[in-house]
Amino acid sequence: MKEEVPKKSFILQRIDKTEHLKTFQKFINFCDNIRQNFR
Repeated sequence: MKEEVPKKSFILQRIDKTEHLKTFQKFINFCDNIRQNFR
């Protein structure tokens, strides 16, 4: 529940989303690398 966070401008929200996606992508790559290593 992140309702109490003040609303940012639309552009900032877009930037947050892309940053979040990048981090998520890195995390997925990291997991993939670990899986490859354990094969």
